[in-house]
Amino acid sequence: MYEKIIPLVGWRRSVQITAAFVFVLAVPNSFLIYYKDETVKEQVITKQAVEKELKQDKKSDTNKHSEKVMISTVSKNVEAMQQKEKESNEGDCSKKWVHLFTSWNAWVILIAIFLPGMAWTTYWVNTVSYYRSLSLTEDSIFIYGTSIAVTEVLGRILLVIFTDRLPLTETNLLIFINLLFVGVTLVFVCWPTDFALLACSLLIGTGRGWSVILPYTAAADLLDGHRADQATTLTMVALGVGFLLGSLLAGTIYDSTQSYEFAFIINALLFLIGATLLVLLQVRRQYKELKKRRKREKDLEDYEKSLENYSKWNQGFEIEKG
Repeated sequence: MYEKIIPLVGWRRSVQITAAFVFVLAVPNSFLIYYKDETVKEQVITKQAVEKELKQDKKSDTNKHSEKVMISTVSKNVEAMQQKEKESNEGDCSKKWVHLFTSWNAWVILIAIFLPGMAWTTYWVNTVSYYRSLSLTEDSIFIYGTSIAVTEVLGRILLVIFTDRLPLTETNLLIFINLLFVGVTLVFVCWPTDFALLACSLLIGTGRGWSVILPYTAAADLLDGHRADQATTLTMVALGVGFLLGSLLAGTIYDSTQSYEFAFIINALLFLIGATLLVLLQVRRQYKELKKRRKREKDLEDYEKSLENYSKWNQGFEIEKG
């Protein structure tokens, strides 16, 4: 299919068509994703365990009758809770999405993922064209392009293996990547020496691999009180629209100026804004957690004081009574 589309519309339009197709196909399906309530899962596990025990153990008729009653009761509870959950999902789904999109926190997350997503599009679509605009040899372009592809694969593997062992959360790691690529982007366009281009290519490949994973986990981390399917949908919308508009912006700038320099400078700014918004969200969440902790400490202190006053009153009452 691409062999016929690319000669007609070019690489840029082909990538935009692909992004639009994925966006239209995937986003509606993501609204169908939901997770069962943990209580229902526990009840199902309990039911399965009781049934397994009943099959394996040979017991008296009285015990078997008791276990049959237990299985029947658990089964009814499971069916009732599943029906309740189904009705809740059907009735509250629209309300949850309305609540999500009326929250300014969700919009800030959307923008914080959307803007770097636009910047990453340039590294996906226009990197080879940028190398050629520097009049590099085909061998050099091959080395840099291969470095990007190899480190992209390795970056995803290493992220999956070591993400739980890193001292940073996924959100903080995404902030670090955005800030790192402010510098990488400026070096990539302002100091295009052989060593700088090779180092930037290695980092670009790693960043490209991480950029398709970390936004999802960061959104799920920042969207407190919302389910993972909502975070996934929000991230898909942000990255999909960012991919469409990012390639269009970079291509338009190049067509107007015959240079990618201004496009990459804008990308550095987009990375910086995205990192700043994520930092603000982190600071706001930590401030809210600090307020909650102080409130709990104050409530505990008030409770201890009330116990102390009650103890004193009770002692005085016993003395008077004696």
